[in-house]
Formats: sequence, C-alpha cells, structure tokens
Amino acid sequence: MTDYFGITELTADALVTYKISKLTSANAGVDLEQVIVRVSDRRDAQTLATLQYVWDRQNRKLCGTTSDGVLDELSFIKKLSNLN
Repeated sequence: MTDYFGITELTADALVTYKISKLTSANAGVDLEQVIVRVSDRRDAQTLATLQYVWDRQNRKLCGTTSDGVLDELSFIKKLSNLN
C-alpha cells in the first residue's frame, strides 16, 4: 500500500493547469483533442505562458512542438520556471 501525503498549503509561485477539449473533424472517425497547458502566477492569476497543441490520441500523433521537433510539456514548464 502506498502512503498518501497531503499538502496543507500551496507554496509554489506558479500554477500549471491543463484544459483538454474535443475538436470536431471533417474526417469521420478521427477524434482530435486540443490541449492547452497554462502556467500562471498563483498570487495574481496572471498568465505567464501558454502551450497549445492538437492531439490525435487514436493515431498517437501531435501537432505542436516545444523545440527541435519535440513536444515536451515538462521541459516547457521547467524552462519557464528556471528549474533546468
């Protein structure tokens, strides 16, 4: 059994949120999803950066990159937060 450790208060300055929405496609049988990763300042809710891409989950394809033809959400967040 894994122990669960709760958080009593937020201590980070940045908040990362994900929004995934279904998109309609002209091609029957193709289900696309739009993913928006938003990084905001937790203190005043100001948006610091947004990463947006389209995902074809069924065919395992993405449309969008962070660098050199690669989409890496964690790298995007770390670079923004100076955590590299």
